[in-house]
Amino acid sequence: MLGDANPIQAPQPSFTPTPFPSQVAQANVPMDALPLCPVCDQCFGHPAERNRHIQMHLPLWLYCPFLGCSWHSNHSYTLSRHWAEEHASFSEAPRLENCKIYNLDSLVQLVIRGELVIKEATAIAVQAVRIRALEQDKVGIWEDEWGCGQRY
Repeated sequence: MLGDANPIQAPQPSFTPTPFPSQVAQANVPMDALPLCPVCDQCFGHPAERNRHIQMHLPLWLYCPFLGCSWHSNHSYTLSRHWAEEHASFSEAPRLENCKIYNLDSLVQLVIRGELVIKEATAIAVQAVRIRALEQDKVGIWEDEWGCGQRY
């Protein structure tokens, strides 16, 4: 009979929100596959965060070329601020590529890939600091090759 039959119900549409690509990538990655610092095993959400962290295991790589100035940094954005505050009346700010003590990015990548251990990378960086100090007549000014004391 007609009254006894089960009515056919249309399927209810289901809605599943689409995650952002970064959420998919992180959701499918086991914790042990997240970027680790090869020096101290600290875990990071993104490789760029790990790479910035590894810089802290190396000597400062950026310097002020002004004669007699001992300023060092690990942050490129601080060079223009330093110059504006300390040396703007003398000349135009130097270009970043002319103020590098050593190629930080290359050393960081070698450490990440396991081609250098941090001790070797540090030795290369410290040697570069010594050479640049001679070239820039900053030997007495850069007594601390790390630029701010060894951090790790």
